[in-house]
Amino acid sequence: MKGMALLIFFLLILATNISSLKINEVELNPAGSDAGSEWIEFYSKEEVDLSTYKIANNDGNELLLSGVFSKYYVYVLEKQWLDNSDEKIFLYEGEKLIDETDIFADSGNDGFSWQFCDSWQFLES
Repeated sequence: MKGMALLIFFLLILATNISSLKINEVELNPAGSDAGSEWIEFYSKEEVDLSTYKIANNDGNELLLSGVFSKYYVYVLEKQWLDNSDEKIFLYEGEKLIDETDIFADSGNDGFSWQFCDSWQFLES
């Protein structure tokens, strides 16, 4: 009985330390100019304050996030930040990696984006 209570206690602690914030969709190569049109969509079941989060791309460039949201949040990149091939995005809370994408490529200037639907898929946005 004591062992079961201890196990439940540790599982609850582990569950509270797992972030609910995830990268949900990425537009690497939108129709037209990439500058100011690339975006990353985040998803969280709970309200999230982004002030402790940052993203990094596969080139090692980092951006600090800000704002508060729940459910879906689209972060529009002010300038071209994502490469159209060999791109990967990392999501950090402080220095702790909490999510990352697969390596993406998108050679078409179109409305297709990388979307997480049980796995990463390249679909019309």
